[in-house]
Amino acid sequence: MALVLPEDGRIVACEINEDLASIGKPVWKEAGVLRKIDLRIKPAIETLEELLANGEAGTFDLAFIHADEESYNDYYEKCLRLIKKGKILVLDNVSTSEKVGAEQTLVVFLD
Repeated sequence: MALVLPEDGRIVACEINEDLASIGKPVWKEAGVLRKIDLRIKPAIETLEELLANGEAGTFDLAFIHADEESYNDYYEKCLRLIKKGKILVLDNVSTSEKVGAEQTLVVFLD
């Protein structure tokens, strides 16, 4: 995604595990997009709350949620406030059934 962003575009990436985040950093650097990625190592809900507290409600074009099932509702509610009207919210691995493997990606267009 960072490759297609405009020069002043940014991705706020939330990760709780520094070791996992370190896997991506060399790839981002090699691709020339390291400066576009604002990596936050902390619980994602804290990052979302900080973004809202800093007045960034309604400033994001896209939110992609791929997280633990228990926190989906909290992430969804916060991201709804962060996304501009007319933009996109993507929820990955949304359970649609109690059957194993019955997870799908849900795309929400906000208008």
